[in-house]
Amino acid sequence: MRVRTLIVLLAGLFIATPLFAARTILYYENECCRTVTEGEFAILYAQALKLREPAQGWTIQTAAAALSGLRHQPEKGWILSRFLSESVMAGLLQNSPFYRKPFSTEEFQKSNILVTIAKARGVFPVEDAITQGDFAILLVRALNLPKGRENAESATKTLASQPVPIAPAGGWRIDAPLKESDMAQILAPTAFRNTSIDPNIEVTPVQAWSLLFQKFEIATEGHFGIFLVKALGVPEPAGGWTKQAGLDFIKTEFGVDSGYGWSPNAPLCVETFENALRKILLQLKNGSAAPGKPGNGSFALALPVSSQFQTGFSEFGSVVPQAEPGTASKRKKEVEAFLNDLRHNGLIPSDRCATISTLALRAITGSQLRSGEPPPPASNSIPPED
Repeated sequence: MRVRTLIVLLAGLFIATPLFAARTILYYENECCRTVTEGEFAILYAQALKLREPAQGWTIQTAAAALSGLRHQPEKGWILSRFLSESVMAGLLQNSPFYRKPFSTEEFQKSNILVTIAKARGVFPVEDAITQGDFAILLVRALNLPKGRENAESATKTLASQPVPIAPAGGWRIDAPLKESDMAQILAPTAFRNTSIDPNIEVTPVQAWSLLFQKFEIATEGHFGIFLVKALGVPEPAGGWTKQAGLDFIKTEFGVDSGYGWSPNAPLCVETFENALRKILLQLKNGSAAPGKPGNGSFALALPVSSQFQTGFSEFGSVVPQAEPGTASKRKKEVEAFLNDLRHNGLIPSDRCATISTLALRAITGSQLRSGEPPPPASNSIPPED
């Protein structure tokens, strides 16, 4: 049985060992469909509250106990292996910074719908970036180096002492948040290659883990926000775009939201990507976008490969003053044809449980890829071969 299959059988849960006590990383290959247990949710919750992590990392037991100490626990007590329902989650979130609509509504508090891991991540809008030191520990493990696994200091020294030094420009800064530009510099002497959506945005622990151990770098909802504002040519704010700012723009300008609300570091699920892009394209195509829409009315995107359909985003961005009668159906068909074109080119996967890759997002923008190989279609139960 392949190690990858074994990971799935173990519920995709990576718990820090004594050699990696820097941070517990919860990773799943099919986050968009897999339901989360109460115990697994407890780990995400404890991390979101920034509770002090045990030296050996979080376990479902220690996370639940820490939350109970703060009176965050299910009404009838924890059943750590039970799948989490929306009603139980609503009770858990009360008296926390994350309690908001729709969690506070009566309908949600009576809901027996099970929560997926992707939606569970979306409950907590903020997640710290992985630090350079924590990334160094992961990279030492991914490269199978015999030394440097004890802590961040030993990991960075081991990497910097390689025949071709592995380090960001200016050297390692252990406690500094890892940015996409830093990750590219660090990985340059290795066989790993990240796909930057924006060199200044920060890398999440799950994004780093997926790249180093699954050979597939997941895109987040925050990446989608950056992707869209750049595609529209929206003027960059002072200090540059952040994931949250990009998502705020989507919600404010297009009225489009996701799940329990956009979350910068939640994985970008196929269904979320398609639904949001469909709504946005239709608004642009119908000329129903709100006044003051950014850009000059055009999407600066194009398909990266030849296609029989040959419709680029620039056509969808042609804002008309008022939609002509009888054209709504035609425009819907044009949008669906465009989305189908992306599917046929492997940029939108057919697996509804999949996540979109950062490489696919870059390809959709028409950016030049680093190699001539097509992008992996999705992260699913069988990731692309090494």
